[in-house]
Amino acid sequence: MALRIPFAHSIVATTEDYWHLRDIGASLAYHARQVSDTLATRAGIASLCITLGMWIASIVIALAVVRRGKVVHSFIALSACLGPFIVAVAVIVMGSEATRYLQPWAFLPFLALTVLPGVEFAARGISRRILAWLPARESIGTLRAAGVVGAAIFLGVVCALTMPRINATVSVVDADLRCVTDWVDASGRTGAGLFWTMRAPKAYAADPRQIVQVDDQLHAGSWLANRHDAVNAQVTFFITDADSYPFSFPDASPAGTMDVISCGRYAIHDFYPVVAPLKPAER
Repeated sequence: MALRIPFAHSIVATTEDYWHLRDIGASLAYHARQVSDTLATRAGIASLCITLGMWIASIVIALAVVRRGKVVHSFIALSACLGPFIVAVAVIVMGSEATRYLQPWAFLPFLALTVLPGVEFAARGISRRILAWLPARESIGTLRAAGVVGAAIFLGVVCALTMPRINATVSVVDADLRCVTDWVDASGRTGAGLFWTMRAPKAYAADPRQIVQVDDQLHAGSWLANRHDAVNAQVTFFITDADSYPFSFPDASPAGTMDVISCGRYAIHDFYPVVAPLKPAER
């Protein structure tokens, strides 16, 4: 937050966009529901047990490492056990419902294993045993060659196992998305939608400029958007989905009618020839 201050004029999102003290209760309730939902499945229970167990282990390791008095090792161990806790508290205090910010719980505790007392000595002992099996003069080169070959085999196996699934996934045609892009392409006109709603249609439209990002007050979007798309844009339809905020739609015609084209999870609200008056971006 402090580092944002000197760059505030270049950052669209303000500090207030991330700091919502009034939403602490809502954030706590949201994350409690997430934990509850996770506990509803066996896989979720196993995941939380592993995560919590590893975090407790990182605390034990940190206490042992700190007693040894090694500064670098102590810093790593304390980061491993305190990092997840600090992140969790910060997310709740900031009133955030962005679960992705809790990702350090998945990897930071494991960092403590790298400074586990005895690991360093065990690693040296294993290295000495491996080197003892090889001719002294050729040991380093042989190990390097073996490492390269092993890595190549590992990557080959991973690619062989994952590429068919990845290829099948990316080859699937999203019928709802195709419905929207086909309609937009054929219309030759410009429409608008909220950030999360219009991202996919905009990405797959023949001319991405035909879909403009706006907020629910019809301000031109400024978050991860090309602001030039909104310049002189003649918006004659909105794209919505189940999560869209309600727009204040203009009267579609003198008769007050408006066409709604259903595209599965999307809906296109066409009010041509009326043009929605877009407002400039707030920042």
